[in-house]
Amino acid sequence: MKSGLSFRKVWQDEDVVELEIASRGDAFLSCVQVYADHQHLNDVVLGLNGFKKDVHHGVFEISFGQFTPEYANGAFRAQLSFLELGRGYVFMTVNSQSAWADFAKRKVANQATLHLKSEPALLDRFIEELTKLTAGDSDEAFLEVV
Repeated sequence: MKSGLSFRKVWQDEDVVELEIASRGDAFLSCVQVYADHQHLNDVVLGLNGFKKDVHHGVFEISFGQFTPEYANGAFRAQLSFLELGRGYVFMTVNSQSAWADFAKRKVANQATLHLKSEPALLDRFIEELTKLTAGDSDEAFLEVV
């Protein structure tokens, strides 16, 4: 598997989509399943299209699920940013958390934080693939990192 962010549609109904999101950087891999409603996915695509135009100071957050035990499945958050001195890279801080489970006498969730970077052309390709996933024309979208 290449390093990057992989969004794969697990299933969907008329209200919600379940996504498997894998984050891989160097020798580290995190994989979580999250729920998203269709409008939220559309909003992510629209937001990314706006973010990609602000290459000098842009910041955008992709977020699915909640990082608390009250919600089903896992959680995912990625903050993407263009830094003024970033030399054209898209910098990402990715947080993911598994579903909560019983462990000893309490509930726990596994968590991971990755720091990744990509390029604008790779972001453009990811936005195209995510648009197809949102429209139901594809089941996967991948953002390659460098």
